[in-house]
This record gives sequence, C-alpha cells and structure tokens, in this order.
Amino acid sequence: MGYPITSIVAVTNNGSWVELTGVTSGVTGADGCVTFDNLQINKTGSNFLVAEPVYNDRNKVVGGDAISEKWNTRPPDKKS
Repeated sequence: MGYPITSIVAVTNNGSWVELTGVTSGVTGADGCVTFDNLQINKTGSNFLVAEPVYNDRNKVVGGDAISEKWNTRPPDKKS
C-alpha cells in the first residue's frame, strides 16, 4: 500500500513560489515513488519541486520534505 504525499510545490532557485498546475498530489507506489501527471509551471528559468511530508494511514509522518534536482525551463521558440 502506498502513502499519500500531501502536496507538491514549485520554487525558483532563489526560493520564490511559482504557480504549479496539474495534478499536485498523489500516492506512492510500493517503491516509494509517485508520478505527477500533467504538471505545468508558469515561469522560465531555474526551478525546483518540493514534495511535502508523506503520511501513513494513521496520519503519522513517515518521511520528510523531498527536494528535486534543479532544472531550467526555456521559453518556447517564437515563430516569425
């Protein structure tokens, strides 16, 4: 049985919050991983994802915050 992750948020490399849309909560698989489908972010540049604490079925925290590797988002190429 998986454990729910309460939420996932996005922040810039300087710690500012970024709008994140799509599926922002999920349940881990037996391996402890969760997939968030259809995530979209409203800012180009350097960003991180932060998953908030993981709770078990008795509402006890079984894991702390998890922070992704930094990634860079480029604006789409403009067509003339």
